[in-house]
Amino acid sequence: MRYMMDIAVDCVGIIILLLMVFNFGAQDIKKQETDDILFTVMLFVNIGLLTTDALMWILEETTFSGARVLNILVTCIYYILQPFMCMLWVLYCEYKLTESRRKLIRLLPICLLPLIVITILSIVSCFTPFIFYVDEYNRYSRREYYIVFILLCCWYFFYAFVLAMQFKKTEKRSKIKEITYFLLIYPVFPIIGGIIQSIFFGIAIVWMGSVISLLIIYFNLQNAKITRDPLTGINNRRRFESFMEYKLRNRNSKSTLYLLMIDIDNFKNINDKYGHLCGDETIKQTVKLLVRAVKRQDFIARIGGDEFVVVGERDTDAEIFETITGIRQEFEAFHETKTQPHTLSVSIGYSILNGENIKDIDALLVEADELMYREKRLHHAKIQ
Repeated sequence: MRYMMDIAVDCVGIIILLLMVFNFGAQDIKKQETDDILFTVMLFVNIGLLTTDALMWILEETTFSGARVLNILVTCIYYILQPFMCMLWVLYCEYKLTESRRKLIRLLPICLLPLIVITILSIVSCFTPFIFYVDEYNRYSRREYYIVFILLCCWYFFYAFVLAMQFKKTEKRSKIKEITYFLLIYPVFPIIGGIIQSIFFGIAIVWMGSVISLLIIYFNLQNAKITRDPLTGINNRRRFESFMEYKLRNRNSKSTLYLLMIDIDNFKNINDKYGHLCGDETIKQTVKLLVRAVKRQDFIARIGGDEFVVVGERDTDAEIFETITGIRQEFEAFHETKTQPHTLSVSIGYSILNGENIKDIDALLVEADELMYREKRLHHAKIQ
């Protein structure tokens, strides 16, 4: 068979995608987040693209009864799946950046328009050569309006790029900055493959490029699951330890590094009296208040049941104490709203690393931990 290499490449891609599906999408879809569902659908659509691509190579120039009709049908599906894959990528970017289903639904009509246009052109091409043609010898070829198809598909990538860059500039959450870069990765390999495939007819690597991009994103998602706290979505202890190792090796000696140890007051009583669901909501609310109180470049992690750390840099010690005061004020303001049946307050300890001074992670934690428990004992004595 003439195209064994292309078919083999498609089969390798399908196997890789199936492994990702079984590992990533094996959980109950009802329990998946919207972005995880979109990513799983992308995996299936990419499998469909590679499958139809392989079938197109297998059917090329075959002469059995109905071979040409089958080839036209497979080619039509292949052309429809391509913009569908691109549309899913835009929706995935939108949700990753905004975490809003409402905005996702609002964006859907805009994304559907190019897909509808390409679907109509693909169906028309089954009867009248427009963007592709399968001749009487069952040989596939592109037609003069193929460029319209390319431009409409590229529009999705361009839209996703603009979307990511816009949020990178305007959004104040550090999480956006972290995910923006790998969101921009996906189009790179398919575009390179598409350019090569357009210049050298007979080489089919565009959707294998998509497999590489999805594999990179998959590793990022798996790494995020390992280093993120499942309840709150912020960094966990493992991520905190690796961050501190890096920070202590590469810190700016002209600024002051600080570490805050934060513990929720009377958290055990909250759990015992109001239940663990209320306790979980208390932890989530604590994270929201911490994110609101500190600077966007500060590092926040949950390192225990009700224990959190905040790490950052300031120019002076006074600015660090202003940050601590700001955290207290956020909790006081929240308590005044009376949205919870119990008082939500925290005890805060701190450690500071100035100039050329040297301390390891354990020393910083011990120092902050001692001050935090000293404050906790004062709170307890005050209540008594």
